[in-house]
Amino acid sequence: MIWLLQPRDVQVPDVDGKDGSTNHHVQNPGAGEHLQIARCLQGNEYSGGQRADDGAAAMRVGSIGGPHGRRDEGRRAAHFDPQSPMFEEGERGAGTESRGEPQAIVRAVHAVASGQCDPRKPTADLHGAPAGGHQREKQSRKRKFHAVSIISALLAATSCATSFHSPSSDSELATLAQPGPYRVAEYDMQWFDARRNRAVPVHIYAPIGAATSAVIVFSHGLGNSRMGYRYLGEHWASHGYLSVHPEHLGANAEVTRHGLWRLYRAGFDRRNWQTVPEDIRFVIDQLQNDATLPSELRGHVDRSRIGVSGHSLGAYGALAVGGLRVLFPDGSVLNFRDRRVRAAIPMSMSENFRPSSYRDIAIPMLHLTGTHDSSIFYGTLPRKRRMPFNSTSGSDQYLIVIRGANHSTYSDDERPGNRAAHDVIRASTLLFWKAYLEDDQAALRQLREGGLERYLDGSARFSEK
Repeated sequence: MIWLLQPRDVQVPDVDGKDGSTNHHVQNPGAGEHLQIARCLQGNEYSGGQRADDGAAAMRVGSIGGPHGRRDEGRRAAHFDPQSPMFEEGERGAGTESRGEPQAIVRAVHAVASGQCDPRKPTADLHGAPAGGHQREKQSRKRKFHAVSIISALLAATSCATSFHSPSSDSELATLAQPGPYRVAEYDMQWFDARRNRAVPVHIYAPIGAATSAVIVFSHGLGNSRMGYRYLGEHWASHGYLSVHPEHLGANAEVTRHGLWRLYRAGFDRRNWQTVPEDIRFVIDQLQNDATLPSELRGHVDRSRIGVSGHSLGAYGALAVGGLRVLFPDGSVLNFRDRRVRAAIPMSMSENFRPSSYRDIAIPMLHLTGTHDSSIFYGTLPRKRRMPFNSTSGSDQYLIVIRGANHSTYSDDERPGNRAAHDVIRASTLLFWKAYLEDDQAALRQLREGGLERYLDGSARFSEK
């Protein structure tokens, strides 16, 4: 989904209010505001002393929350901390990113949105006079508007339709991209976690007539819902798997109804970094008890074969229950590992944790990303999406980089040519589940001995370790 903001008469959420819900009417930013953004892009100092051209990791912008942000109740601006787990060790110096322009734009957007672009030297107004209190307040609102406008434009630019190369139709694995033998039943459930006083709605895709089914828990990305990623739920269920899709309240589609700025803030809300893996674990708890399931499914769930998958923020959730260590700036370490999970498929991991955060992952994983898989929100370039694969040493790890795929490719969004990418995703994920949830030795050989790589046939790059 793309939000394109008009240049005038835009309703922008006020993040300085107590609840962040008040809307303000703002006009098109003036020349002074454009000058301020230009200065940020050209390397003007932030309040923290960092410069916009200090390299890929030289962002210091503060906290709406998130595992990498400092909690500062006195202000609501989003801050990135160079010492946080979102940065790779050894990437704090200048010149570490050869393609620095996207990172510079992202840093400028964060700086303008948070008022960090040299606030001690307010931009002069059109007449050259320093901005006064009232003018600073107006500029603060304009900064928020312009930052959202920039983000919207960049999202539009990075979400353009991309041509994909189709995988081989001659490979025996091509059939894995086709629907399976089972018809699919759907159930919408409203579960409630009394311990956390939290509702967890779920949508279930179930194979009709299967004697027993392995379980896949799928976690949606920020701004999506349990009803998203239908193509995956239906496909996996048609091949005999019970696909359970929880909805993460606070990180779901409801956030998008309040505008892009609210969505941006939700991505840095520390609560979401805790509730997403906790929701996944709660769903696995619920699946242990037949009484919580639709009557048609009772007695047909194989609880010894559980896999977890997710996209973006949901990929973080899948990694978290798989053993990712989450280190917060206050020194606390949260470990959401669930030993009931046998394998995981993270799709386009949303965050950039330090390599050491992945050292405790000990289950097989299939990592999916794309050559155009960047994120404006987190300043993530495609190569950073490969960090989970590169940093995980335990058990069998596989990586597929889909040619032409961007961050929205994994969702239900069917852009022209996206069918080819979805075929790659359907076939490769099904092969992985067969190998690691069903102990299918033929599927395992296809993964390890080049069968999957031959099927991809240039549509994606495949790596294993």
